[in-house]
Amino acid sequence: MELAKHILSSLHRSESRLHNNELDWIRAFWPLACGEFLAKNSRPVRIRSAVLTIKVTDSSCMKELMNLRQELVTALKKELPELALRKIEFQPESYSSQKRIRKTRSTRTRQ
Repeated sequence: MELAKHILSSLHRSESRLHNNELDWIRAFWPLACGEFLAKNSRPVRIRSAVLTIKVTDSSCMKELMNLRQELVTALKKELPELALRKIEFQPESYSSQKRIRKTRSTRTRQ
C-alpha cells in the first residue's frame, strides 16, 4: 500500500511539473498571441483538462479577449503543437489581486 501511495504521489508531482512547464511556455508566448496591451492586463494562471484559464484585470480587456478567443486557441496550438488545448476561459482578477499587482508595479517603478 505504501508503495502504491509513493508511485501515485510521484506521478502527481511529475504531472504538475508537466502542467507548470506548459504554463511557462504559454506565459512566454502570451504577449505574442494577444499583444502587449492585453498581455499586461491578463495572465495565464492554469491549464487543466485542456482548458486554459486566464485572469483579466478589467471588463474591456476581457471583452476583447473573448472576441479573440478562437484566434488565441489557434495561435497557441500552432506555436505549441504538443499542447492539449480545447478552450480558453477568462475570469476577472479579484480586487485584492489587482491591488497587489498595482502595488508591486508601483514599487518597481520607484526603485
